[in-house]
Amino acid sequence: MLEKIAKLCTKHGFVFPVESRVNGSLLTCYDFGPMGAAFSSNILKEWWDSVVLNKPSIYPVINTAQTSCPDSVPIGMDKENPLFLPPSLAKGTLLWYPYVFSEMNHRLPLGIVQCGKCFTRENIDQSKFIYQSSVFTQLLLQYFVSPKDTNKWFGYWVQERLNWWRTVTTGKKSVVPQLIESSTILEQAMLAYLVDSYEEGVKNSDTKEMKKVIHLHPRLAPYKVAVATVHSQDHSTSEMREVADYVGLLLSESGIMALHLKESTLDSIYTKMDESGIPYCVIIDEKTFINGVVSLRSRDTSLKDQLHLSDVNWCLVKILETY
Repeated sequence: MLEKIAKLCTKHGFVFPVESRVNGSLLTCYDFGPMGAAFSSNILKEWWDSVVLNKPSIYPVINTAQTSCPDSVPIGMDKENPLFLPPSLAKGTLLWYPYVFSEMNHRLPLGIVQCGKCFTRENIDQSKFIYQSSVFTQLLLQYFVSPKDTNKWFGYWVQERLNWWRTVTTGKKSVVPQLIESSTILEQAMLAYLVDSYEEGVKNSDTKEMKKVIHLHPRLAPYKVAVATVHSQDHSTSEMREVADYVGLLLSESGIMALHLKESTLDSIYTKMDESGIPYCVIIDEKTFINGVVSLRSRDTSLKDQLHLSDVNWCLVKILETY
C-alpha cells in the first residue's frame, strides 16, 4: 500500500523525494508540493489548536539556533559559528523550563510546546516513504507536573492525548517537577492519515481499472473544494474560466481554499479529485450558461447535487461548518 500511496503523492504534488549531502552525509528527504504543503499545514494547525489554543498554562517557544551535541549535524556556510540540526527538540525545549516557570506561570502544572526541524543519522529505509526521513518535523509537548500528581497526569495524557485538560493547583511549596512528554513527527502523521484514508475499488466492469480514493477528513484535506470546467462546444475556454474564477473568488473570501482543475472531462475531474483527497467539486458546464446551475459532487458518496451558482458559496460554507 505504501508504494501505491507514494506514487499518488508524487503524481498529485504531495511529496517529492530528494537526496542531498551535508558535510559528507547523504540525506534522504522529502519536499512538499502545493498539496503536501497545504496538507501538512492543516495537520499542524489541528495539533496547535489542540495543544495550545484555549488551554491553560501552555507556552510555545522556538529555538532558532541549536547548540551542538554528539548527534547534531552542522548546517550553514559559517564554519566558525555553525548552526546545528538537532536529533530532537527535547533538550532545547527543556532548557526553557526555568524561565517559563519563573516569568510566566509560577505554579505547576505547565506545558511548553515547540515544533521544528530535526535530523537523524540513522540509515533511512526508502521503502517506508515519509515515515522515515533524514530531516523531519517534530511536534513536541513537555508537560511539567508535581511529583504527587505524576501518575494522574500520565494516565490522563495516555487516555486523552491532546484533548482538553483542567488546571490543577499544587500549592507554592518547592518541588522537583516531573515531566510528561508527548511528541510526534509531522511527516509520520501525514503518512498515517494517508494510509488510514486510502481506498481502492473497481472503477467499472469493462476495464476493471482500480479506482483510488483518499478519504481525508475535510479539515485535513489540502483543498476543501475543487472548481472544474467541462469542455463546451458553445462557449470558449476563457468564458468557462471566468465563471470558475468567480466561484473561486467567492470561496476564498469565505476562507475556503479551492483548487482550479484543468481537466476537461468528467472522468479526469473525478479521478483528480478522488486521488487528491478533495472532498467536494463544483463542476461548471453548458447548463451553467443557460440556467446558472452547477453540479456539486461529493468525493465520499460520488453523488452530485444541482445548485444555482448564487447558492454554491453559502452551501459549501454550511457543509464545511459541520466538520
